[in-house]
Amino acid sequence: MKKILSVFFALCAFVLLTGQSAREVEAARVVVLPLVTDTLQLDEEDRHPKADYGSFYWKNVADIVKFPAYDLLSDDETNKALPAEGVKTFDEATFRDIAAKTNADVVIGMRLDRLNSKMKVGYELVQRIFMRGNFAYYNKLTGIYKNDKIYNTDDVEYALIVRSDWRADMFGKEVRNDLRRALNIK
Repeated sequence: MKKILSVFFALCAFVLLTGQSAREVEAARVVVLPLVTDTLQLDEEDRHPKADYGSFYWKNVADIVKFPAYDLLSDDETNKALPAEGVKTFDEATFRDIAAKTNADVVIGMRLDRLNSKMKVGYELVQRIFMRGNFAYYNKLTGIYKNDKIYNTDDVEYALIVRSDWRADMFGKEVRNDLRRALNIK
């Protein structure tokens, strides 16, 4: 009888302890605004149209913002909250409004203004790329709004870029770094 009673108490303790500690965690709802390329300046060497940078952008977003940690809102839900002319300014009021309309926890947006390069001749041939733009995010849970300018310059040896899509790689690296910073991923 003592054994049955001790097993019963152990079972009750197990159920009570695990029931309280097993809390349900909800994924953060994330709105990622479409890439703004209205004022994008490309040089004549760039073979990518402006629309390709939108594809590179979304590919990197899909790699970082994954379920179950994040719930990426669909395009339909996002487009309902956007103004008819699109997002022209990356100010806090606009991002708060989008977060309120979509009930999102985090709103992220990026603008690409300039992406061009030039050859630097010296001891070795080096291609220098210039990227200018804007990255903004608003986190409703913490109340943090950040609007950062993107001023990125990088040198790549010409021998390394002959067979690679180095512009897309550099742009993707910038997008991944900005997304990780916005979502506080180490």
